[in-house]
Amino acid sequence: MRDNLAQDLENILTSTVIVQNKEFMRRIQKKVVRLMFSGEPDDVIKEMEDSIDDEIDNPPDFGFGDEDDYIPPQEGEPIPGPDLEKKPPAPKKPVPEKKSKVIPIKK
Repeated sequence: MRDNLAQDLENILTSTVIVQNKEFMRRIQKKVVRLMFSGEPDDVIKEMEDSIDDEIDNPPDFGFGDEDDYIPPQEGEPIPGPDLEKKPPAPKKPVPEKKSKVIPIKK
């Protein structure tokens, strides 16, 4: 195994945050497989790389539906989301005016 594997993996993780590109991710994931499984037979590495290609080309459906499944709320219905749990801010209390004292100057 390479001496600088930890540094390579840190660089890879950093780059995946900066570069959001499908082909870049494919190549990075394959590079990680080759780094982490360098002692494995070629057919095992090839199988993992094929799996990466398949998942990138055909991402799994997590059951959230697609845009066509979205049904907007009807008029008068609240819009679902985290804002419903927030209470409106309390009305601000009027701040009394400060009256300054006039101190007479003695001559």
